[in-house]
Amino acid sequence: MLTEICPLDECTGCASCASICPKQAIKMVADKHGFFHPEINQDQCVGCGLCVKHCHIRENKKCTTDTKLIYGVQAKDERIRRESSSGGVVPVLARYFLQKNQAVVGAIFDSEFNVYEDICFTEDEYKSKGFIRSKYVQSETRECFTKVKKALSMGKEVLFIGTPCQVAAIKVFTGAPEKLYTVDFVCHGGPSPKVFHEYLNYQKNKYKSDIATVDFRIKKPSWSVSSIRLKFSNGKKYIGNMLEDPYCIAFTSNTILRQGCYQCKYAGPDRPGDITVCDFWGYKDKKDTLITDEKGTSVVIVNNEKGKQLFCELKDEFRVAERSFSEVSLSNEQLVRPNSPPKEKDQFWDDFDAGIPFNELQHRFFSPMTRKMSKKDYLLMAYGNTRIMRAIIQFYLTVDCKMKLDT
Repeated sequence: MLTEICPLDECTGCASCASICPKQAIKMVADKHGFFHPEINQDQCVGCGLCVKHCHIRENKKCTTDTKLIYGVQAKDERIRRESSSGGVVPVLARYFLQKNQAVVGAIFDSEFNVYEDICFTEDEYKSKGFIRSKYVQSETRECFTKVKKALSMGKEVLFIGTPCQVAAIKVFTGAPEKLYTVDFVCHGGPSPKVFHEYLNYQKNKYKSDIATVDFRIKKPSWSVSSIRLKFSNGKKYIGNMLEDPYCIAFTSNTILRQGCYQCKYAGPDRPGDITVCDFWGYKDKKDTLITDEKGTSVVIVNNEKGKQLFCELKDEFRVAERSFSEVSLSNEQLVRPNSPPKEKDQFWDDFDAGIPFNELQHRFFSPMTRKMSKKDYLLMAYGNTRIMRAIIQFYLTVDCKMKLDT
């Protein structure tokens, strides 16, 4: 009988072990912060070792990238680019597979705003279930791995889009057959589902209404400074940008991440996916095919020949400009190393575990970053992605300052 599949502080919660167990002896159980870990029923376990064999953390094989092509990318379809979280790469890839009657895996919300991975087979399903856009909550995989294996056994091509650890896990679970295509995204880390739900409860009490929809990464005021949007059953709406919303700050400050994320073995240049995608933060106007606006620009890193073939088939759907690893990694640190925990992390969890209300926690730990920024810095961060906009902002600030002096 087994007592441990992998060290608890390294577990990513992928649930591959639970999915592969022939005796259903493993179930995923949430800890006090909402992170899922495997729990082994010793009465059912027969010690076959399949769970350990299919654990991507236990696997010593390193990610290898036999091809490394790096591009700045924007979808030519402006509706897709506008509605996506970044430059529209993932929705275009998904549409390509679904129009061929194949399958796509991504993250969606359930009715209680828990995030989980699921599989879809039609464009209508992809849109209606909300596969588009990022979800900044660690997702459960539930029955997803089993569904992927079944789809592959039926001859379907499957495009699996997920965190690097989920991509590594599905490849180990399925044996990485030819019909499995994988896209990993540059992951900041998996934030606590429990903190997310405390945040939602805080907003529900504040607006005196249930929440109808949650949308991360809407491009308001811009792509560079995007926002979370909550729509309430009473018709009210909340939009908080990433510099002001307490949950977004909790996430971007690295305070509420899963423990294993701070030593993630996939946060580096060698990636598990056939293709890696991320935002092209810090992209400035250059003389190339990309449009310098605030509608979103992505990075595509082609990691192997399979990824190269897939991207080449869709290249005409995008505006593409070759880039260097040093340029794209400059503002995507997880292409080099995992995030480090802030010094306040332990104190935050102590207060959270003690039952301090979210309203108080946000004042203690997640006050708006805009309080520490000048108007100029905020405007340049949100809108200063082109020479023209930077000139307009500078002109506005000059006139604004002159008007204040005249009065």
